[in-house]
Amino acid sequence: MATRREILAATIAAPMIVAPAVTQAAGLVCSPVAGTAEWDVAFAQYQAAKDEDECFYREVYQPEMEPLDALEPPYRIAHVAKNGQSFTYTIDPRYNEYDTGPIGEWRFLRDEIEAAKEKCAAYVAAMPASRRDFLNRMTDELGGAAYDARYALFRTPAPNLEALEYKLRMLMEAATDSVIEPPEIAQIISDVQLIAGNAGGRP
Repeated sequence: MATRREILAATIAAPMIVAPAVTQAAGLVCSPVAGTAEWDVAFAQYQAAKDEDECFYREVYQPEMEPLDALEPPYRIAHVAKNGQSFTYTIDPRYNEYDTGPIGEWRFLRDEIEAAKEKCAAYVAAMPASRRDFLNRMTDELGGAAYDARYALFRTPAPNLEALEYKLRMLMEAATDSVIEPPEIAQIISDVQLIAGNAGGRP
């Protein structure tokens, strides 16, 4: 199932990070420090958006959608032709009738396609389309809000080493699945200069 966990895959440039990908960094607590009001607000907004996203995914989306994974089309069907060659066909009964009659184009896969049609019918019957659309829309919206809040946090100047460490963990996570771009490195350099008391440039 192509969920927003795949669609909003972790990158630092855009989109930056998905809620399940932040578990490592989430263990670091940024305690309020005098003069950190901007960071504290951004961190609180990110934490609230992340919690809402993860709660919906864990308590609503996952329990309802995961049982449908095994039923969801398309289906991949392997077939060995009479000449010995192997082929794999992608079958999706939602969008194709697949004529398996005596002279039908798909008669050589009659049993497999009929089974696929039954499986697809079970998938469609398991949940109304309106409910499926709602769940996907909500998880996309909440995931997008969590991404926006986390990216805003990354763009907020780090007021101390604790906040800088948090940002570096964010970069480390993103580097697993993406290329770190120069603006992200520039942001970290800016943070180091700010913390060192040299926001205007080198000492």
